[in-house]
Amino acid sequence: MAFGDISTDGKEVLDEVLVTIMRTPHSYTGEDSVEISCHASPYITQQVLLALLDMGARQAAPGEFTMRAFMNGKMDLSRAEAVADLIASTSRASHRLAMNQLKGGFSNELGKLRDKLLKLTTLMELELDFSEEDVTFADREELSTLCNEVEAVMRRLADSFSVGNAVKNGVPVAIVGETNTGKSTLLNALLREDRAIVSDIPGTTRDTVEQECVLCGIPVRLTDTAGLRDSSDPIEALGIERSRRSIAGAQITFWMLDASSSDITAEIEEMRKIICDYFDRSLDIFSDDLENQEEEARNNIYICIMGTLYLIPTPVGNLEDITLRALRILKEVDLILAEDTRTSGLLLKHYEINNRLCAHHKFNEHQTAEAFASRIAAGETMALVSDAGTPGISDPGFMLVRACVAKGVRVECLPGATAFVPALVASGLPCERFTFEGFLPQKKGRNTRLQELQSEPRTMIIYESPYRIVKSLAQFAEVFGADRRMAAVREISKKFEECVRGTIAEVLAHFTEHEPKGEFVLIVEGAPQIKNKDKKKKDNHKERDEE
Repeated sequence: MAFGDISTDGKEVLDEVLVTIMRTPHSYTGEDSVEISCHASPYITQQVLLALLDMGARQAAPGEFTMRAFMNGKMDLSRAEAVADLIASTSRASHRLAMNQLKGGFSNELGKLRDKLLKLTTLMELELDFSEEDVTFADREELSTLCNEVEAVMRRLADSFSVGNAVKNGVPVAIVGETNTGKSTLLNALLREDRAIVSDIPGTTRDTVEQECVLCGIPVRLTDTAGLRDSSDPIEALGIERSRRSIAGAQITFWMLDASSSDITAEIEEMRKIICDYFDRSLDIFSDDLENQEEEARNNIYICIMGTLYLIPTPVGNLEDITLRALRILKEVDLILAEDTRTSGLLLKHYEINNRLCAHHKFNEHQTAEAFASRIAAGETMALVSDAGTPGISDPGFMLVRACVAKGVRVECLPGATAFVPALVASGLPCERFTFEGFLPQKKGRNTRLQELQSEPRTMIIYESPYRIVKSLAQFAEVFGADRRMAAVREISKKFEECVRGTIAEVLAHFTEHEPKGEFVLIVEGAPQIKNKDKKKKDNHKERDEE
């Protein structure tokens, strides 16, 4: 790097600039390159360019730098194409798609497909060449499995092409329906401008009105159409025919219905016939129970494209305990909410997940839950993870889930790691019925809670920290009785995992002698139940005592 003045003829100074020299092969093109950083003035930029041209330089042709990078082996054709898509991106979705391709996402898929095809063709050639000899290079089951894998990859790539094409060029959306059902009003509402003329006169819209926009990060091409009805007007009839062509060419069709109609069921059936029979499309109907709605509400139609909140369990110890589905979703979501970004950051770094992290913990969830829920309702997709285990289980999560449910946002909880399940199963205590208590109150209300649990017949699950484990066990012995059976499980799935079984007195003695380390899950036997015969005898004795 060098900093100094740049001049035309050695006399007139144009600007103070920073010159960066990038040597082969550590440059974009793989060649020696020089980058001049000057102040952002159109005049200065033009004068610097003219000075360079006077010295014998020439302007690069469109895409020449990327072409040179390809020719010098710095990128393949798919990544070169991604550069153009990145420059032309107009939405979050198209930008993410281009960046994924630029980072080699598509190239990696093609590389894996190429390896599978080479293996398949090699095995087939060997089988053909040595078919008459008693030599087996691969059994038929292996070849069949390999063929199925190749077919699955090719099908996935074909599907991704359709999605990518829609993201780059925009999803064609047709707004159709009968006259005066709110088509033009919906178009204007989505565009947030008066693009189409709206009036009470039937047949106001006689031609298609098209407009591109971005909805929830996805580019769409909205088309308002003429109302579908029988018309003798040749101009309106032409517009209706164009409406039908818009339905055929659209990937998504918004069919507007008048919810106040007395015969809405018949209208839906007519719509179903047109969509399913005429255009061979599937039909999804989203509606409320119209019979039980107020008249004013029935006359309104609400359309909302929402995101999803994923609750993703994370390993309680061994990083290999996370599911493949969890890893995929963590890579796909717009934002990851973490109890501790440092702890979760280690997990994400281990699996090379580079999505944005944002803190969501018990100290800020009251303030952030509503804001995050609103963002998800507006189209963002988020994942919530805790330090370990399933969010919401003695960890933050409930408030965010409640806020999302209140807004009608889809909430999906993945199955996965939870500390108390392996501890309960491995304890040797009855696990067909149990109660989960989590962390007991540390000070106020602790004795009250323990007294309530004294007669609990089900197996009890309690979380505890290593700093309070000895004190808690002493309290258990006092309240539940020293002979009550239990198991103390620590460091689940880690190298020094330990399960100490016995009476409360025995477990207490163990951790009095051995320093407790790690997070604990305490499994305590439920209170013994009095059998019917013993209960009757006890009641009889009680009655005699009262007499």
